[in-house]
Amino acid sequence: MTKLPAWVNWVYLHPETVRLPEAAGEDCVPSAGGYETAPSKLLHNIKGIIFDFDGTLFDNVRMPFYLITAFPPDIHRLWKERLIRKQFAGSDYSSPEEYFKAFFSALGKACFCSPERIQNWYFNRYMPRMINVLKKHYKLNNNSA
Repeated sequence: MTKLPAWVNWVYLHPETVRLPEAAGEDCVPSAGGYETAPSKLLHNIKGIIFDFDGTLFDNVRMPFYLITAFPPDIHRLWKERLIRKQFAGSDYSSPEEYFKAFFSALGKACFCSPERIQNWYFNRYMPRMINVLKKHYKLNNNSA
């Protein structure tokens, strides 16, 4: 099983069990599929969740350019990461751990390094760099509301 960094938290919400735990007087409610609702401690400060897969909130057309200019030596890994993501589109995995296990195995092979090494690069170099690029170059698209 792929070990994720401590700061990566997953909350599994299954349609049959999506309800606030405090409404049921429980911390979490397991279902037949092994999913559970999010603990109330986790959700108490969340105002909303936004998914932007198509560039509605920000125009992500220039994202690859900004990521490459942020650290040009990673151009090969960035290219391979995009290719692997496209190959994985539409695939279903039983858990985030299973997805990452397959993803880092494929990406590591494409980049000629171990899954552990590419996972370290992804979480400790690539994702922080992407956050910095988003902060530097992107603002919320006010026309999307």
